Amino acid sequence: MNMIARTSAIIAALLIITTTVAAQPKKFFGTIWQRWEDTSAVPRSFSQLFSQVTPEGSGKWGPAEPARDNMVWGNLDAMFNYAEAHNLLVKEHCFFWGQSAPNWIGGLSNAEQKAEAGEWVGSFLSRYGAKIDMIDVINENSSPVIGAFGGGGSTGYDWYINSFQLVRDSCARYCPNAKLILNDDWLSADDQATTDYIRIANLLKARNLIDGIGDQCHYYENSDSALVHRNLDRLAATGLPIYISELDFVGDDQTQLGYYRKFFPLFWDHPAVKGITLWGYQEGHMWRDGHIMNADGTWHPALTFIVDYMAKHGGATGTITPRAVNPIHGAQRIRLSNRGLTIVKGSGESARKFDIRGCAVNARCSGLR
Repeated sequence: MNMIARTSAIIAALLIITTTVAAQPKKFFGTIWQRWEDTSAVPRSFSQLFSQVTPEGSGKWGPAEPARDNMVWGNLDAMFNYAEAHNLLVKEHCFFWGQSAPNWIGGLSNAEQKAEAGEWVGSFLSRYGAKIDMIDVINENSSPVIGAFGGGGSTGYDWYINSFQLVRDSCARYCPNAKLILNDDWLSADDQATTDYIRIANLLKARNLIDGIGDQCHYYENSDSALVHRNLDRLAATGLPIYISELDFVGDDQTQLGYYRKFFPLFWDHPAVKGITLWGYQEGHMWRDGHIMNADGTWHPALTFIVDYMAKHGGATGTITPRAVNPIHGAQRIRLSNRGLTIVKGSGESARKFDIRGCAVNARCSGLR
């Protein structure tokens, strides 16, 4: 195939992929923001791979207000500026979580705690509200101010209702379109957890206080995929969209790839799931050691699989063309189909396939940092 024919094939494939993706509902693919107050330190791959971002730690109450009335905004400022510059969706994580409470809150009366909670939410939203798309209001069914918000009360869950009401009221002033989410761990992998969550979600939904379901999906390596799928269906029956909010898998290359092959399509293809957020992706920048990109920018097979899968199923990542891979040069066969462009280099056992993005399907990519 001569150069003109090759170029024509690439253009045609791009047109097909663009048309196919545009016709499908968009889902976001995101990850966490690390300690990058200097945005020049952000890996180049970040905006190329992801369409959504959430703060890992700096959006929690404790780190944001370590001393009473002493707010720390530097890392969040950098994240919101970066997101705006790169057109990324932003999800705040999170307003209330027991494990991230400021140390000083416990010594206050309920009335003082409630007032401080209102100040925390109001100060955050007055600063960033216009740039926020989604908010984790409560994380992991815990809060440092449960008593201040009524405890169980008459519904058994009054503190959820009152916490969400506080945030909804503040959002009405600063970000009326922000989606409020209840984020929980070990949710779809457990029947009882799903039952309990649905009960709370329905109470909030009846009061127009919740807009989405957050399913973390940490530690799902040994979970039953059929059980997870069944519980996703149960959660979807609430009528609320689902967000896979903190996904990661740990293992050697092939083991990790197996986990992503097992669960990523399950999540991505579920009609109620509107986006997936990885809880980190690069070596040295993760809570668990489940990175899918090395510090030098080389890809693990799991990342190659994810990118290839989304490219064929309505992905929402950026344009990815690794520097170190030139799929056209030396190509033996170029096949154009309704699934995109397939380029084969070599023959027999040494043959390698490439998708339109220029990344080997069965090997690590390199060059993106």
